Parts: sequence; structure tokens; C-alpha cells
Amino acid sequence: MTRRALTTWWGVLVLAVTAGCAGTAGPPPTGRPTAARAAGGAAAPAGYSGMARVGPSEYVVVFDRKADDPGPRLALLAVGTEGRLSQRPVTVDGWPDDPPSDLESVCLLPGGAGELLAAESGYWEGRFGRIFHLALDLAGAAPRAEVLGSYPLPVVPEAAEQADYEGIACAEAEGGGVFVILGEREGALRWGTLRLGERRFEVSSQILEVAAPRPGYRPISDLHLSADGTLWAAATEDPGDAGPFRSLVYVLARLDLSAAPPVRLATPVRALWRLDGFKVEALSGPAAAVPGSRLAVGTEDEGYGGAWRPLGAPEP
Repeated sequence: MTRRALTTWWGVLVLAVTAGCAGTAGPPPTGRPTAARAAGGAAAPAGYSGMARVGPSEYVVVFDRKADDPGPRLALLAVGTEGRLSQRPVTVDGWPDDPPSDLESVCLLPGGAGELLAAESGYWEGRFGRIFHLALDLAGAAPRAEVLGSYPLPVVPEAAEQADYEGIACAEAEGGGVFVILGEREGALRWGTLRLGERRFEVSSQILEVAAPRPGYRPISDLHLSADGTLWAAATEDPGDAGPFRSLVYVLARLDLSAAPPVRLATPVRALWRLDGFKVEALSGPAAAVPGSRLAVGTEDEGYGGAWRPLGAPEP
């Protein structure tokens, strides 16, 4: 599902919406059908559709379960020594009556308060299309979260089909608020400022069009923003639920909130890692428990399940 050609130098994406701001929000009249369940047999182990590091070696992961699936939407993944992984579901208080469907991305809000944004992929028949604001509580015996609010994803009036948002990244905005970048899997970045206290998004009218580093790949399957302002992205080659899958991890853009535009695309865009046999849909920072790791990835390999892996230094 590639969409557009890569334009300038460094760049990135995101969203926001509210009355009186640039951009529009709210449920469109039509949308994307929910994915069909696998035919017959036991369900495969859940893969990861998004990931945010919340501790030195701890990650909140999200699953792209549909609304009629009773399974957990979030889990806490802990990376121990010698590659030992443990995972516990996160109990969420305050989901709306229309439960989240197809969560595809998550980011940790700046400031260290343990708050997250988790976004659905988009709208379907006028439903869903939300970004959830969550407060994470890891102090008790089991991880919990509370829904503090939700915001509509931006509607794309010029698109023949509504956008599928696959990645979200968060940074502290100048003058307060949260700068949010959203990535569409067909290759577009949107951004804006989330005013949590005022419960609104201010959406920029700017859009950056992105191409994958190699032909045939979906340009964006997740985003990760490093502390130095580097915006990383994953791209996937996905011929069908049986694969074979391939994924690329690359530097997409750089964020500089003092510049105009604040997101500038990398030129040239080069793939630093290629993973054969895996569909990377979750991307985050390295785990302290794995010395020498540079990034971490989670995969959503359809019927094959999913995997978490650290990435070492890329080959020259």
C-alpha cells in the first residue's frame, strides 16, 4: 500500500483536531472493514502492533484486536537478563461502551508522569478512530491503566479511503502541550499539538509525503522518536497473511520544534536494518538488559504470532 513520493530533507508527521483549528475531525461516513478472523483452529499467539518503553527494560505493547474480541488491548513486557521475557496484561479502567478496536500505536508522554497515548488505526462505518489518553499504574501487584480521555483522529477529506494510522510519536511542545506525530501506512506524516488541559488538538495543515527506502514496501508500520529528535520508522513488505514478510527500519525524519517546518525528512532515506521473515509493527528504544542494543522491535506476523527482538548496531 504505498502512497506518495518522498520529498525534502528531514521530516515527520502527526495529528490533532478541534473546532476552530486547522484540519477536521470526526467520524467519516464510511471506513475500513474490520479484519476477518483466522479460519478454524486455535488462535495464534498475539503479535505486537505498537510499543512504548516505560522503564529501562519495560515496554507497554498494544494489540490490534477488533471490537468484538474480548482479549486484552495492552500488556506490560519486561526484558530480563539472558533474553528472558515476561508479559502481563494491563487491566484498563474506563474504556468507553464502544471498546477500542485495532489499536496500532502507542507513545509515552514526555514528563515522566507515566501517561500514554494509544491510537486506533482509523474509522470504520463512522465508529472508532480515537486516540486514548491513559495513565499507567505499575505500583501494584498487577499493571493497570486508567482512561483519562479520548480524541478523534483527523479525517482526510481528500482521500478516496480513510487513512490507516500505523505510528504515533510524542514530544514536549514549546509553550506547553504535547507535540504529536502520526504516520499513515501508505506514506504520509501529520502533526499537531495536543492540549491535554483544554482537551483539544491543534492540527497542522502541513503534510509530508513519504516513500519507503525500497520499492514494494509499505512506508510506515510504526514510528519511534529518539531523545535526540531522530524519527525512526519501520516499513513492511506484506504480500498476505501467510507472508513471506520483510521489514526495514530506517531514519525517516528529524524533529526540531524551533524550526519551520518542525519535521524534516531525511535525505537520502536509507534502510539500516532489514529483517527477513518478520513484519515489524512495533518500534521503540533499546532495553538496558541487552547491552549493545540500539533499538527494539515487535512483530505482528499474522498466523505465525509475534516476536520481540533487540537490534544491534547496523552493518555499514
